[in-house]
Amino acid sequence: GNVIETACLLTFHFSPLWIFAIASDAAGGTKSFLSEVITELRNNGAIKSGNKFESIEEVLSYLEKNSANLADATDLPPLNTKELQDSYRKIKKDIKDLPKVKDLNNIYTDLKEISNENNQSISQLSIITAGSLMVAGKNIGQKHIVNYYADTVKNIKKDGLSEFLNKSFRPYLLSAKERFNPAKKTFTEKLLEKIQKKRNK
Repeated sequence: GNVIETACLLTFHFSPLWIFAIASDAAGGTKSFLSEVITELRNNGAIKSGNKFESIEEVLSYLEKNSANLADATDLPPLNTKELQDSYRKIKKDIKDLPKVKDLNNIYTDLKEISNENNQSISQLSIITAGSLMVAGKNIGQKHIVNYYADTVKNIKKDGLSEFLNKSFRPYLLSAKERFNPAKKTFTEKLLEKIQKKRNK
């Protein structure tokens, strides 16, 4: 629904999908992350079907020209292209600190395995991982965020998604009774509210 789509767009500039796509693009590695980014943006209406992209720069150029108009058409918040550009520029600048191509390929393989094992899309895993960073209240610069997310994927792979969720979101998890009470906010809505407050500071 729109809550999930809104969460995707609001967190996109620091989502693992976007961050890993930049790192992989900069390192000349797999285009799998780029493909996932394009699919995610298409699913959320930020990119029209039929457009093809070979690099992150091409995606950014398209979004700068079209994101506001597409937001009006889809009733979703526009992507903050300045934040996307900032993350792109800062990560590319610190290319020497990025994981190696082999490591980035392994990260994608791990994400696919976690996705299949838990019946969750890579996009959903990306929201969960970005959300854990927000909930923890950690202020990690772009220089370190790639390695932070790489370590997070390793932890999910090692401990399992359920254990990761329990450790990361315990203070925000709703009881079963609250979850099915229509008068209560869902976990995703609470997370989205936290994201919006962070952006408005």
